[in-house]
Amino acid sequence: MSTGRPTPRGGARRRIRLVALASGLAAVAATALAGTAAQADPGDPTPSTTYSTKQLAAVEKAVAGADVAGTAWTVDTASNRVVLAADTTVSTDTLNAIRKRAGADSGALRLERLPGKLMKYLSGGDAVYSSDAVGGFRCSLGFNTRDSDGHYYFLTAGHCTNGAVDWYADPSHATHIGTTAGTSYPGDDFGAVRYDSDDPVPPGTVDGQDITGAGTARVGQAACRRGSTSGTRCGRINGVNWTVNYGEGPVTGLIRANICAAPGDSGGPLYAGTQALGLTSGGANSNIGCGSRAGTTFYQPVTEALNASGLSVY
Repeated sequence: MSTGRPTPRGGARRRIRLVALASGLAAVAATALAGTAAQADPGDPTPSTTYSTKQLAAVEKAVAGADVAGTAWTVDTASNRVVLAADTTVSTDTLNAIRKRAGADSGALRLERLPGKLMKYLSGGDAVYSSDAVGGFRCSLGFNTRDSDGHYYFLTAGHCTNGAVDWYADPSHATHIGTTAGTSYPGDDFGAVRYDSDDPVPPGTVDGQDITGAGTARVGQAACRRGSTSGTRCGRINGVNWTVNYGEGPVTGLIRANICAAPGDSGGPLYAGTQALGLTSGGANSNIGCGSRAGTTFYQPVTEALNASGLSVY
């Protein structure tokens, strides 16, 4: 994901919408089942070929230009390939069309099949509720934060706050807790909700774990995520700088982890000890639910959301 503040709504892909202040970032769930490890595409006739940075960038551009919902991709410098993950909705013909777009450098593509449909879910830690033109939905609160003036907000997924204004603590919408203050989606996937009141101070914890700072996820790092549907689940970071296309446009710069999530978990926190790492964005799963299995999930890096919103964890 790019850094810096998104342009206003109606402008470029990355935009932040400022609306009435209130609190609470809702976490929207992304289910995921175990994704298969990326393997060399059988169609690659020259698996030992070394591609230049320029060639890999051109292949990545070709994948992005295809604009196929249900795909995710990254440049894997270790294998010198562009890894393309496709869910069950993406046909073989479509994958062949993407390969054709890559032209002479199509051998740089490596295919990974995800076991279900790649999606975001409106249904993080704690549940927060809102409504939009479609109807009511539940997301998960990510991290409680504050600005330089001492006002409190929570972060959640941008696909939760996008189009939603008011947030509640209950599904009947009886207890109003905050108002969306900013959204960036697609491009990014984060939003900020300002609490109605700064008293009492919202706890700077995730399920009892004190969060004192924000960090950058590292491949191989152990981490946990929490959501209002599936609770706390743990695993490891197995990728960074992934791009995902849910259907509304690419979301870039995402963290990937082998942790399960379920509908309603979107926006929930990804963390390692006292360090905030990300906000649940989406994933793929062969069925709806989490069970005891690992998963394939993607997360918005929290440092970008904090920097763009002028907020900090505490």
